[in-house]
Amino acid sequence: MSSENRAPDIPAQLARPLSEPFAFALLTWPAAAAAMHWSSADDLAWRVAALLWLALFHFAAYGRGRGAAFGNTMLLMSGVVAWAWGSFPEGSTLAAFPVLLIGLHGAQRALLRRQHAAIGTLHAAVEDAGPSA
Repeated sequence: MSSENRAPDIPAQLARPLSEPFAFALLTWPAAAAAMHWSSADDLAWRVAALLWLALFHFAAYGRGRGAAFGNTMLLMSGVVAWAWGSFPEGSTLAAFPVLLIGLHGAQRALLRRQHAAIGTLHAAVEDAGPSA
């Protein structure tokens, strides 16, 4: 059976809220750990680049209808990663990062809650407009 005939596993309206937290984590967590890892004067340019990367992605986390809950969650999670790597720069810290998936789940719930509230507002506006709309 070809993949074209199969129905998608995740509805299109859920694909973005489910994938964005993981995409943000994959793009920001290494930069957060790197910013804490590079501390010598020789690595200043790399550290500034990592911090700039983090700043740009965290500004983006607050934009495009994602809301403050999503942005705050992503910022907090990057801070935890940076703190963890700065305090305990070893392999066990890398093994503990999957625990932060709980935070990703919180970000997903924030996105889905915001999306559900927007849909509820739309339905209420349509009902208030009545049959003449």
